[in-house]
Amino acid sequence: MYKKIQKYLLGLGIVASFGVCAQGYPNKPISMIVPQAAGGTKDIVARLITPAF
Repeated sequence: MYKKIQKYLLGLGIVASFGVCAQGYPNKPISMIVPQAAGGTKDIVARLITPAF
């Protein structure tokens, strides 16, 4: 009986999360802060991956 209730609650949680996933995220521009010097390896990687956001 406990397993059946657990499966029911899990399914209910999954179905309830569909509404959250349907929202357009992010709905405003985001900014990435890289706490390193400009031109360094971390800065270059951040500049390369930022357009994917």
